Amino acid sequence: MARRSRTTPVVAELTAPVRNRILGLRQVKASELAPHPANWRRHPEWQKSALQGLLSEVGWATALIAYRAGDGRLTLLDGHLRRETAGDEIVPVLELDVTDAEALKLLATLDPLAMAAETDFAAYRTL
Repeated sequence: MARRSRTTPVVAELTAPVRNRILGLRQVKASELAPHPANWRRHPEWQKSALQGLLSEVGWATALIAYRAGDGRLTLLDGHLRRETAGDEIVPVLELDVTDAEALKLLATLDPLAMAAETDFAAYRTL
């Protein structure tokens, strides 16, 4: 079997309708959100500082992502640094209807899939 190169496109065809797993957008006190115990991301000081600056200048422009874990707590899948930065502030949270196993899959893949995008430097420079 031939090995696929990193530049070979992979096209997945959907064979069934895609399920909407979003229960809704909630406004939650950040300190009430449980960090996921399997979170693998670590945030350097420069990133924390950049996030604080962006929140100060623009405000909340994207939601944190969480689900009800098996223990009933609203548990983060995405937004651990935003949670840490917000303290007791109310933050926007997309609550998902996923199992603990599905949550682990999302936790492992949300950022890597986003980071796999290639940069159009000409378009980026116009920003």
